[in-house]
Amino acid sequence: MLKKMVHVQLYLAEELKTFRKEQKLSQEKMAEYLNIVPRSYSDLESGKYLLSTITFIFFYVAIIG
Repeated sequence: MLKKMVHVQLYLAEELKTFRKEQKLSQEKMAEYLNIVPRSYSDLESGKYLLSTITFIFFYVAIIG
């Protein structure tokens, strides 16, 4: 089970990075959209952490907004 979670975490991190690059945004700008500090965004993109529920909501709003 833990192994699957790691794969999901890495997949989501890669999707987040791909989205940012497609939108031609810096990590700092993405952090601003997500209402988090740039270091936290970097950690998300590297797969160190998963998005929290509130950060996911900010991400969703950034996509559709």
